[in-house]
Amino acid sequence: LTYSQSPTNFTYRNGTFSFYINDSSRVGDVYCTAPGNDNNLWTDRGSPMRNLHMLFEKYTSLSPGDRIYIDTGTNSVTNAFVLTSAYSGSVTNPILILGSTNRAAGGSVFSGGSSKFSIQGGSNIVLRDVVVTNVASGVILNGAMNVTVDGVEVRSASSRAFQVVGNSRDVEIVRCVAHGGSVGVY
Repeated sequence: LTYSQSPTNFTYRNGTFSFYINDSSRVGDVYCTAPGNDNNLWTDRGSPMRNLHMLFEKYTSLSPGDRIYIDTGTNSVTNAFVLTSAYSGSVTNPILILGSTNRAAGGSVFSGGSSKFSIQGGSNIVLRDVVVTNVASGVILNGAMNVTVDGVEVRSASSRAFQVVGNSRDVEIVRCVAHGGSVGVY
């Protein structure tokens, strides 16, 4: 038997986690079976969270092999999603951030703010199939190692669509496009 002196929430980790993010609609969804709500548990496709920032607030780190599925829809956010070394995978088991593969329905769109995805010292991460629009910078890799940015589209970046700086290494930018902005890749 297990007893607790005071009731408290805890997470037991026995393997990798899959997290689900969805907007308030089911239109065009490929991962989720319900609209997103920040009060949901977010670890199964029937109870996705609405806001990716809330996921990063609740989980201050991720483990190798964890996956974040972001379904079809538009997400208007002002702050960047910053992934530090606490959000790192391993060479054989990277962290996967996977946007919707349903581009015909618009895909997983992030709009507004200064930058969207900023990998600051994180390693072994795959960012795939997201659309970033109307930002200063779309994807910033600073001190990032073994990171793959795949199928990411950045529209109308006023500064730089993709920026790789700060001793980043083993970075791949594959099947990506930058258009309607200032600098494509820096």
